[in-house]
Amino acid sequence: MKAMKVIELNNKYAICPKCGSDKVGNGEGGIYNDEYKYIRYCKCGYKITIFENGIELEEKTNISQLDKKVNQEETLRDFIKNSYKDFYEDELTDEYIDRLAEVKLTELVDHLDYLWTK
Repeated sequence: MKAMKVIELNNKYAICPKCGSDKVGNGEGGIYNDEYKYIRYCKCGYKITIFENGIELEEKTNISQLDKKVNQEETLRDFIKNSYKDFYEDELTDEYIDRLAEVKLTELVDHLDYLWTK
C-alpha cells in the first residue's frame, strides 16, 4: 500500500467512528498496515480492514469476541486453546491470549481455521 494512502487512512480513522477514542497501544486499539491492507481496531470492538484494491471490511475485533460463543460448545477463547492443543500438543494460557494484539490474534485464529479445513 502506498505511503500517501496510509497517511490518508490514518487521518480518516485516527478517531474510532464507533466510540470516538483516539488511543492506540496499551490495549486501547491499534493500527496495522502492510503492502496489501490497512487495519484499524479499537478496544470497543470496532475493526475495519481496507485492502489495497479499495475493498473495505468492517467487523468486530477478535479481542472483543474472545468470551462469546462461536458455536454450540465453545467460545472463541476455547476454540483457540482447544485447537492449538489439538494441532501442536501444547497449551496456550488465558494470560498469553489476553496479551496478543488484535492483528496477532486474528492471524492465530485464521491459521487455526485453515488447519481445520485441511
